[in-house]
Amino acid sequence: MQRSPNELTDLSPELTEQIMKCMPGAYHLEKLQRRLPQNSKEAAFVRAELARRQHYYALYRSYVNQFSTLTELRDWPNGTDANHLRAAAETLAYNQTINNIWLSDSNIDFDGAKALAQTLEKNSTIRKIYLDRNNIGSEGAIAIAQALEKNSTITTINLDINNIGSDGATAIAHALEKNSTIRFISLNSNNIGSNGVKAIAHALEKNSTIRFISLNSNNIGSNGVKALAQALEKNSTITTINLDINNIGSEGATAIARALDWLEHMRNTCIP
Repeated sequence: MQRSPNELTDLSPELTEQIMKCMPGAYHLEKLQRRLPQNSKEAAFVRAELARRQHYYALYRSYVNQFSTLTELRDWPNGTDANHLRAAAETLAYNQTINNIWLSDSNIDFDGAKALAQTLEKNSTIRKIYLDRNNIGSEGAIAIAQALEKNSTITTINLDINNIGSDGATAIAHALEKNSTIRFISLNSNNIGSNGVKAIAHALEKNSTIRFISLNSNNIGSNGVKALAQALEKNSTITTINLDINNIGSEGATAIARALDWLEHMRNTCIP
């Protein structure tokens, strides 16, 4: 991480200012190092910073080489290693060969999800991303949702069993209102609840690209499924919706049945 002037209080003000000016590039640090007495504390600081830069660059180049031969990504650095996460994310952001990300059950937490989100904001080749059975939580889902608002290539995303909760689902819903490429989305077993599903239902009233959505085992209840039923009456693109194990009750089942009957009637009416 780049040091701030407050972290350089043991150096002279003049040298602190000079080091900060040289921070953007290793080349400038090398020039500064050559001008300093090699046994001074100033030179030791610059050498340490230069070594850190060179180490990161070597790490970045290793990911460039690794990713350049792949069309599918199935390995991601552990979230406890910030340098690896940053290098992998920066590499993947501009990678042009990888189309699919398969990182199911990979111990990805918020830090890993955030790094991937930064990638998705810039990458233009990734089409499918599977992050099911991780632990990104609501904050990780929010980061990915913000990236999906900007991404224009993702068609499939699976976030099953990630404990994203109502807040994460609401963020995903807001993304679906703006995203125009996602066709398949799965959010099974995420403790979304009725409030999260209501946000998704509102998004589906506006979204015109999603074909498949899976929401099973989210305890959405009858109120949540009623909101989905109302959304289905306005949505004209969804062909498959999975609501297994959601305690929707008889009222929820009736609401869905009526919505499906109405859709069938409208489709038959519109057939020339």
